[in-house]
Amino acid sequence: MKKNAEKLIAAIVVTTIGLSPVSYPVHAQEETEANVPRTMEHVNGQELLCNVRTDTTAENNAGDFNVTGGTSGTDWTYDSADRELTFLTGGTYTVTGDGQESSDRIVVAGAFDGTIVIRNINAREIHVEGTATLLLMIDGENTLRAGLRFDTATIGENYESGIGGGSWQEGNNITIQGGIITAIGGSNASGIGSGTNANGRNITISGGEVIATGGINGAGIGGGLDGGGSNIAVVDGSLKTSSISGVPTDGNGNNVYLAKVDALSGVNSVTVDQDQIFTRAGNHPEEDGAFYLYLTGEDHLITTGDQIFLAEWDEETSTFTVREKAPAPNVTIRSKTAAGITVEPLTDTDRYGEAEYSMDGNTWQTSNVFTELEAGTEYIVYARYKGNDAYVRSDAGSTTVTTMKDGNLLIAEPDG
Repeated sequence: MKKNAEKLIAAIVVTTIGLSPVSYPVHAQEETEANVPRTMEHVNGQELLCNVRTDTTAENNAGDFNVTGGTSGTDWTYDSADRELTFLTGGTYTVTGDGQESSDRIVVAGAFDGTIVIRNINAREIHVEGTATLLLMIDGENTLRAGLRFDTATIGENYESGIGGGSWQEGNNITIQGGIITAIGGSNASGIGSGTNANGRNITISGGEVIATGGINGAGIGGGLDGGGSNIAVVDGSLKTSSISGVPTDGNGNNVYLAKVDALSGVNSVTVDQDQIFTRAGNHPEEDGAFYLYLTGEDHLITTGDQIFLAEWDEETSTFTVREKAPAPNVTIRSKTAAGITVEPLTDTDRYGEAEYSMDGNTWQTSNVFTELEAGTEYIVYARYKGNDAYVRSDAGSTTVTTMKDGNLLIAEPDG
């Protein structure tokens, strides 16, 4: 089915301060279907059925937005004076806008336990109060100018995270499962996690194209200035971030590190070591086609279509060097004699590295000429690219060839 475009931007323009360091589960999930019920597992293990509407022209019934689901005045309210849409009781709701900038904001009350789909909204923020449990789904292009905020109060500017806590406010229990997410922290705050002077904990990236950029002295994911982060996991998707507090894991306790794979514009999935699949829904913003993977500290083979990459691990620096594998060449024979074979020189050596040739697949030479061979004998001739800074050495291509027969063995000299 055709996949909708998704984008959630959390850019900081105001500052918040935490009232109390309380944890709030907040999820952002990519929506892949329209008019089709989807079942997703909620944070407490229950299943929620989300039937998403596609009507974006319905008459607004909550300020600049249209709300479907629940009952106005009972399950949700709209305060026109404060420009606040507040969800009071759990359930499944859809908030639809027209993409135009609005001064409205969305408030999720502390007793809330349910799902909210946002579609094409450009709001001040989403403010999560108390101990609310929110599964947030995004559809279309959405902008939260003051971010996705936990229980905070606005007092100043530029010390709050893009998604998470405000100044002195922790940002905990955040899971992003998909979509195009851009989270930009304010000064000294994290992109995803806590504000300044606080910690970000229990943060999981399990899908999507995520950009997390911290402010000055703030981590991209984790803690702000004088804060830290813990239990940060990257298990799927493509994560482009300025930094992560500490070393993230793969969700199973194994440390993982960045392996950036370039030249993958338009590629939405890659397979690591033939069994682990990482997915996204398109390039990162600004036509950045790289795939930002987080892998365990060892060599990995990464494949997509006909492309093969090798992520080589450096134990001393704890970094990966990722290079594409050069293609195996076609091998052809230029000429042969009873005692020699000349291989047609490989092309594209400027791109894939120097060519080398072999008669046994073990001993290699740069010359394409083999001599002192047996007449009338079958040989397998191999050739490969040695690789360079951009490409890993190729697998060998090969061909079978038989040397010419020796005329002295065929013609008998007559007696007398």
